[in-house]
Amino acid sequence: MRVGSWLLAMVVMGCSDGGTKNDADGDGYLADQDCDDNSASVNPGAAEACDGIDNNCNDVVDELVLAESWPDGDADGFGTGPSEPVCVGTPGYAKVSGDCDDADADVNPDAEERCDDIDRNCDDDPYLGASDFPTFFADSDADGFGNDASVQSTACVAPAGFTDQGGDCDDNNAARNPDADESCNGVDDDCVDVDEMPIDGVTLYDDADLDSFGDPATGELRCAAVGLLADGTDCDDTDPAVNPAAAEVCNLGVDDDCDPATDEDVVAGTLWYADSDADGAGDLTGAVSACVQPAGTSALPGDCDDGDNTVQFGPPWFDDNDLDGYGDPTTELLACTQPMPGFVLLGDDCDDNNVLTYPGADELCDLEDNNCDLNVDENPIDPVTFYTDADGDLFGDAASPQIACAQPVGAVLDSNDCDDADPTSFPTPKSATAGSTTTATSPRTRRSPPSTTATPTATATAPTRTRSPGAPRRTGMSPSAATATTPTPPSTRSPPRTASRATAAPSRCPRPGVLPSPTASPAMSSWRAPPGPR
Repeated sequence: MRVGSWLLAMVVMGCSDGGTKNDADGDGYLADQDCDDNSASVNPGAAEACDGIDNNCNDVVDELVLAESWPDGDADGFGTGPSEPVCVGTPGYAKVSGDCDDADADVNPDAEERCDDIDRNCDDDPYLGASDFPTFFADSDADGFGNDASVQSTACVAPAGFTDQGGDCDDNNAARNPDADESCNGVDDDCVDVDEMPIDGVTLYDDADLDSFGDPATGELRCAAVGLLADGTDCDDTDPAVNPAAAEVCNLGVDDDCDPATDEDVVAGTLWYADSDADGAGDLTGAVSACVQPAGTSALPGDCDDGDNTVQFGPPWFDDNDLDGYGDPTTELLACTQPMPGFVLLGDDCDDNNVLTYPGADELCDLEDNNCDLNVDENPIDPVTFYTDADGDLFGDAASPQIACAQPVGAVLDSNDCDDADPTSFPTPKSATAGSTTTATSPRTRRSPPSTTATPTATATAPTRTRSPGAPRRTGMSPSAATATTPTPPSTRSPPRTASRATAAPSRCPRPGVLPSPTASPAMSSWRAPPGPR
């Protein structure tokens, strides 16, 4: 009926001159056919759109474009709740329901199941269909940590006697596992190392340079052990000469004593003396030890007036160790007054440990340079007189004396030879002429020199030593008298070959008024005057 009317209208329009004026929107449909002649998208031939408008003029809105849909809050393509007729493609709706968690896009009927206690595929079983099985470890000691060598991976839930934590270093001891506390017991409790970071340890430090001070960078809880120290104050644990107990020395800015200044308070530095008047000489009492010269000091001590730059060094003083009035020349010290007890102004002592040795001292027969003139035993005050024994009969010629400290070759102490050219002529012991009947020497019999088998002693007083004029002498230091031992002849001699005589034999060397001295001695093979007193 409606189509026929439309055709009739077309015929009328075709036959009428102004028929086109009835299609206001120009969509090809007259006003009486077009349900909205003001919209070209609305006419009997238009496609229905989901816009709440009867686009095709069939008196039905949005037909053929609505579908049953479910709200899809997580936009995973699956909805939930009651369905609604909704235009196809409307955002927030899905054509399929069945989502068991519409707030999680990873949960829907098409999701892959995992071993995570979440029912991801909405089949009411969180593990059914899962394939990502975790690894479980056999846990024999039930401490929550298993043996890494015994594993199982066939289920989402740990079987009995298994755990998902490995790393147990002793699965037969529940006290040993990665979660245990380490103790000082020589056992690896926490499966990391033996006795490392123990809960009952103390902070100890390595001492790499063995100077008894530890490296602070190595401090950690440890058990007591050789080489570990409780002190961690070493500032250089590679150098045993550097530590808090070391003395600071001059060494180009090294902090020897870890304080942390460098080259301060040095003990072995240069001594610098306060030089207030800047005359180059410092006050002996104001010395400081330093590596670098401090301002206002001098390396030369001995200023007698440090407030007057015209007055500088005092005279040299010398340490007189043996108190003989002369000091050791190597101990020179410039000072205005005696710097300390025992120092003197004379410094030429050649042996400052011998009170009898100094310049001007008396020379003695002692093999020492007593007067410091670089000669030994020259012109001694205690020489010995020897006599030349030209004929070698051990008796010397009184007319040929030799003054010396040591016995010269060919000289003896006895001077009683009456003929030093004849070895058969020498004094006869006095006892040979005593008595009324003696054994005399035959005039033609040569007598052998007497043998020396005993050496009686004689005591002599050493001369008192004198000092050169002007030489100082400490009270109580003068030399004392001493005794010297000199050899004397034996009391008897071996008798010569003899012939019986009725009368006693006279002495071979008669001297009017002179008898052989009972203390005179034949010369010894080697003799030297005894040293003077010390």
